[in-house]
Amino acid sequence: MRAVNSKKTGWGGAKKVCSYLLLLAFASAVSATEGADEKDLAKRLAKAENGDRNAQVFLADGYEFGRFGAPDRVQAARWYRRAADQGDAYAQTHLGVIYLEGLGVAEDKAEAVRWFQRAAASSDPVGQHDLAMMYLKGWGVAEDREHAIELMMRSAKAGLDLSQLCIGLTYIEGEGLRRDEQEGFRWLKRATHNHLPAALFVLGYAYENALGTPQDLAKAASEYRRAAELGDAMAQNNLGRMYFDGRGVPRDRSHAMEYFRAGAEQQNRESYLNMAVCSLDGCQGSRDLVAAYAWYVTARDAQLPIEAEFTEKFSQVAAALSAAQVSDARARSQSWLAKHSSDSAISVVMLKHAPKVSPNAGYAMQNAKEAFVEPWLPISIPLPNYRSPDLQH
Repeated sequence: MRAVNSKKTGWGGAKKVCSYLLLLAFASAVSATEGADEKDLAKRLAKAENGDRNAQVFLADGYEFGRFGAPDRVQAARWYRRAADQGDAYAQTHLGVIYLEGLGVAEDKAEAVRWFQRAAASSDPVGQHDLAMMYLKGWGVAEDREHAIELMMRSAKAGLDLSQLCIGLTYIEGEGLRRDEQEGFRWLKRATHNHLPAALFVLGYAYENALGTPQDLAKAASEYRRAAELGDAMAQNNLGRMYFDGRGVPRDRSHAMEYFRAGAEQQNRESYLNMAVCSLDGCQGSRDLVAAYAWYVTARDAQLPIEAEFTEKFSQVAAALSAAQVSDARARSQSWLAKHSSDSAISVVMLKHAPKVSPNAGYAMQNAKEAFVEPWLPISIPLPNYRSPDLQH
């Protein structure tokens, strides 16, 4: 079974996936602050009650991330507010997210804007980034794309990798900034300094499709690999495709299937379809028609737009199965989707600081539900050719 080559489709297609790329990075960064024993906690509590900002933030983080037991968002909100009232930008951005999402407080987008504005006013790059997102979306404030990009640029120049990614994409698309693929590529490279998985993924896509730089499939595969190893499902899928096709890396369909499975574990719908193709093709041994049909049904029921040729091929697969096998495949699919439900999806949709983030860890990743995809940025980027391997023998 052969695979089709990737096709450069351009960045002006109908699908807007910048928000999805960013969504993976909007999960809370993991604080390096450790938990505390009862004696230490009592001391910190006393300090916090006496107005110590560091102690207040410690308590807020501990309650938010469940370091003292089960997470307690009401207490987290209380202590973030105490620190935020004293001008702590870290606490202000956290409190803004808490109001945006209604975590331990009543949802209030206007109040979220107020806290992001306070953080941004102190030139905090995360506050600037989050405030930019509110202006882009028109949440709690009148939509203002020009001001949003201005804020995003300030944040990017201050070194925030996620904002650098946004600016790079905005230059490439040419909406809000003059179109300049070379300048966009330079910003994309800057955005990878802290190993942000979404930035590594986009940089790989730029290398693969010659956006602002000469095409370099080996570098594309390398950047996809870096992102994939940090848990980026889109990179895992694309790297799997490159192994399947032998583009930039030696052709290795067994290895391809490993990456497709990793993407599928994170609810990447294109990986579901690629798992179907690999099962049909026998990437790791003999063909498995039941598994192939189960993965196809999973992709279909996950609302992945599927081209007619795949629908036709898997209809033929279903016709070759017995009624019991079809029933088994559907049961497998239902079981998979139930197990990989949206329960673990990211609820936080804005960036939140952490006191320390390992430069080798990137941002903490959680599973993201693709139903959250929406144009948070004025960038229309088609899905980086996720077309699965050709079904022709």
